[in-house]
Parts: sequence; C-alpha cells; structure tokens
Amino acid sequence: MLNVLSGWCDEKLREEAANLDIEAGDVFSVMSASEKETHETDVKSNFDSFLEALQQEQRLVIDENKQEDIANVFFECVMDVARIRALSEVFDTDSGTSWVDLFGVRAVATNSITSIRGATVDLTDEWIFNIGWHFAEKLIDCAGEEAESVDGDSDEPVEESDSEEGEEEEESDSGSRSLDSESSSEEDEKEDKEDTANSELPLKKRKKE
Repeated sequence: MLNVLSGWCDEKLREEAANLDIEAGDVFSVMSASEKETHETDVKSNFDSFLEALQQEQRLVIDENKQEDIANVFFECVMDVARIRALSEVFDTDSGTSWVDLFGVRAVATNSITSIRGATVDLTDEWIFNIGWHFAEKLIDCAGEEAESVDGDSDEPVEESDSEEGEEEEESDSGSRSLDSESSSEEDEKEDKEDTANSELPLKKRKKE
C-alpha cells in the first residue's frame, strides 16, 4: 500500500509545486513572513480538494483531529518540491533562468552547466520522490477507516440466495438418505445372520439322533 500511495503523493506534490512561483535565486534564501504566508494560503486553499481525492482515489480518510497537522505537512512538502524544481531549472539552459548569463565565457559555461544537469537530474528526482514517500507515511499514520462507502458499499449482511438455500436443503436430504440406507443395510445384515443360524439348527439335531 505504501508503494502505491507514495507514487500517488509524488504526483500530487509535483502538481501543487508547479503552481508556486519560486525564483531560482530564492532556492537557498529564507522567505519573508509575508511571502511564506502567501504561499501557505495558496497551497492550503487546495487542501480540501486533496483530501477528497485521497478518499476517492486511495480510499483513505484523515481523522478530523489530525487534518490540521497533515495540512501543515502538505504545505512543507509542496514548498520543498517547489524549491527543488527551481534548483533544477538553474541548470536547464533552455529554461530562461540559467546561470549561463552570469558568465563571460558562455560557451564553456553552457557545456558545464548542461553536464551538471545531466549528472543531477536523477538525484533531484529521487529527492522529490523521497518527499512523497515521507508524506505518504504521515498520511497512513493519521488515516482512519477506509472509505468503504465511497463505492456505495453497505455494511448490511448479505442474504443467502435461493440457490444457496436449495443446495443446503439438498445436502441435508442427501445426508438423511445416507443414514436411512446405512440403517437399512444393518437391519438386512442382522436378519440374514438370524436366518442362517435358524437354518443350521435342524442339521445339528439330526446329527445327535
């Protein structure tokens, strides 16, 4: 379950992070209180939609008393993914935010930055995936019962069908017939033994005479 959920979280976090406007130069800088509040408002405005998707697609329901904690973790994860995406764009020479323009020998800078991007693309992708894994673990820890009612499932007991009842009656009748047959066989065997014993009596008497 964790593997599937982590992949799903990875996708959702990337989608949310793509909506945030974080400059490459802000990747390693501390945000001001107003900037953080703005981003937090934007991210948490979609949190209810996220919970709904979590229930419908992953059949997980977050306990109400833990939803605020999950909302905070959701915001932190989205912000981290957004920063990593901005960091990756620094080494993308086609993104328009590359550091190439800061260097005088641009041809050499372009080749070097492109090599750095190729060497780090897998690492940054793994970094983002690990954030999704971390978030999935938090969701499981705070999840309540599975949303069984999502697909219209009912907790009412299922009534036995007529065919099942007929099979049970047939098995019962078969068992009774088997017992009757065994009883009849035992009686016949007993009668045969008595007849054999009676037939031997006259022979024994004639021998004595």
